[in-house]
Amino acid sequence: MLFVVSFVIFSSCSRKGNKLGFERERSFNAGWKFTHSDVPSAELGNFDDSSWRDIILPHDWSIEDLPEKEGIKQIGPFSENSEGGAPTGHVVGGIGWYRKHFALDKGDKNKNINILFDGVYMDADFWLNGQHLGTHPYGYTAFAFDLTPYLKPPGEDNILAVRIKNEGKNSRWYNGSGIYRNVVLIKTNPVFVDLWGTQITTSDVSKEKVKVGIKTKLISKSQAEVPVEVLVSILNPAGVKVGETRNKIQSLPGNSVVVGFWISLEKIKYRVYQAIV
Repeated sequence: MLFVVSFVIFSSCSRKGNKLGFERERSFNAGWKFTHSDVPSAELGNFDDSSWRDIILPHDWSIEDLPEKEGIKQIGPFSENSEGGAPTGHVVGGIGWYRKHFALDKGDKNKNINILFDGVYMDADFWLNGQHLGTHPYGYTAFAFDLTPYLKPPGEDNILAVRIKNEGKNSRWYNGSGIYRNVVLIKTNPVFVDLWGTQITTSDVSKEKVKVGIKTKLISKSQAEVPVEVLVSILNPAGVKVGETRNKIQSLPGNSVVVGFWISLEKIKYRVYQAIV
């Protein structure tokens, strides 16, 4: 049986957080600009990207049809002059830039804002409002950046820029190029469950009962100590709550803490195979 484990964090600064665990991720796929070329200074906020193509992610420029080029055999997305040659299917890699303009909502004031990329192929650099966020060289893993220190106040224009380089001959199969998986913004209150910060185990498993162990890492970006109550609910596939527990802690400014829970579930008809957070 597949169970869903949900978290809710209540604190003295936000008793309205009872939906935070379900709504903290917002799709960030729409409204991007793209060019398949290396453009100087495209990471700067005042760069003019009005002539770039409008796209919606996920996007893979290697599978797009290529224009005719004199002296080079090209059919659809395939070119005899591709960087990867036969190992990557004779498709074109090279360098591409993505940019996105966005503004925070009024309700985002004092929130912690992270961006999560499910996959970018491959060697990529990231800037927000001209500030370099970091580099991610590998094309198959998810990763995130904290945008909070560089964001402008709600209502003002922010510019996220991404430069991606696919030099070819780096795979034994077709890999594509670009931001080829989903992107989301993660908006949380100053005290929140860390990304990938939850561990779930099961013990004493039988057809009648199971004991579920849950450890979750809380991060505090608050400037003050905040009393926090963490509520954990386990739902069955029909969405019915079958177990619940809570724990109260005192979060410290700028620190993290791991909170542990045990929940016993009775009258379970099927064995628990996996839990999803």
